[in-house]
Amino acid sequence: KFEPPERPADGDALPAVAAFHRYTEIENIRNFPDVLRPGEEVVITEKVHGKNCRLGLVRVPGEGGETFEFMAGSNDVRRKDVDAKGRPSDFWRPMTEAVRALLRHLGGAERNIVLFGELYGSGVQDMAYGLGNGAKGFRAFDVAVDGKYLGFDEKAGLFARFGVESVPHLD
Repeated sequence: KFEPPERPADGDALPAVAAFHRYTEIENIRNFPDVLRPGEEVVITEKVHGKNCRLGLVRVPGEGGETFEFMAGSNDVRRKDVDAKGRPSDFWRPMTEAVRALLRHLGGAERNIVLFGELYGSGVQDMAYGLGNGAKGFRAFDVAVDGKYLGFDEKAGLFARFGVESVPHLD
């Protein structure tokens, strides 16, 4: 009987939760020639070369009613914080107290919050950004409240207020 080899993964996968959604699929702007209008503000951010990372505080149903849980994962997979072999998941590394405070503030125990960013550094992709010896960093680029994305000024203010690093942007 054929048994496929075990796929290497960073932490064990957990079941999907609809409110802990993936980042939007961004299509080529050439497919939408009229989407940008003259005089409209456009913010250009740097694409950090790493792994897409989602962090959230999301409502989940339970036997005693709904509760909110912190979640972390890649673009496609929700991850456990520690895998079956006891290794911590890189996707949970950015879940610092500053990130938790930001998620709690935005959620107010009433809304689903998903923070999107890029995990980068030593051993991630082929660019370490000056980080060595397994060091990793995280830069946020977007945040959704109940599936609606915040505007640039609002999220930049929140990232600064809570000490969450964001991707560089052009002034």
